[in-house]
Amino acid sequence: MRLNVLTQYLTYQLYHALTLLDALMQNRGSGDVHDFRIAIRRVRSVTALFLSGSVPFPSELKAAVKSTNPIRELDVLIESLKSKRYPKTCRTLSLLRGRHADAAFSPEFKTQTLNAIRNHYDTLCDADPDISSTHLIDTVERYYASALSDYGRICPETSQKELHRLRVRFKNARYGLEFLASSQLREEHRKIAECKKIQNRLGRVQDAYNQVEWLKKVYKRSPSSETAELLRERKKELKALKAASRSA
Repeated sequence: MRLNVLTQYLTYQLYHALTLLDALMQNRGSGDVHDFRIAIRRVRSVTALFLSGSVPFPSELKAAVKSTNPIRELDVLIESLKSKRYPKTCRTLSLLRGRHADAAFSPEFKTQTLNAIRNHYDTLCDADPDISSTHLIDTVERYYASALSDYGRICPETSQKELHRLRVRFKNARYGLEFLASSQLREEHRKIAECKKIQNRLGRVQDAYNQVEWLKKVYKRSPSSETAELLRERKKELKALKAASRSA
């Protein structure tokens, strides 16, 4: 019996995450970390849209993604820097990234994540929810419209916590729209592009905040005029991005 289009999509993403896990454990590259996180987050977002009450997302996979947060934040910061201008800071950040990768990508991480992916794959196949294409499309479209409506109400008083929550909503909407498009249920390229644009706009604030926090740690650990200069620059950028995000 052919699996429902939703089950096909989710199990494919889990299989993709499984193939990425081996690469992740072997070379720990920033691209592998990013792709693995996206595959798992796609499953989490699409599950939240359609199956939150029947097939919950595994806590083990949620923990696996969370454990890679510091690594991804450091990758984004390192990739934003020119090593010739900030050689000492880049070296310190790279060493810090290596220590976090050593701690995160342990044999236990691989075993637990591997088992969680396989178990959830089987759970989804066994459940194979019978959801119509019309319901799948309507659910995503309503979610996207609701996120856009909330985005239109951003004002100078909107808190950073609310902006972050809204960013997550657009990430969920984007993954839902990508599901519709890849499953050939509806052409959604324009809306996907809009989600990416808004998600990136809101994400710049969180990225800048994370970078300031990491640079504070680096400066405390290994003070230098180079890191101090960079920290001042990133604080100014964060202030400007906060103001821009509330006037969008």
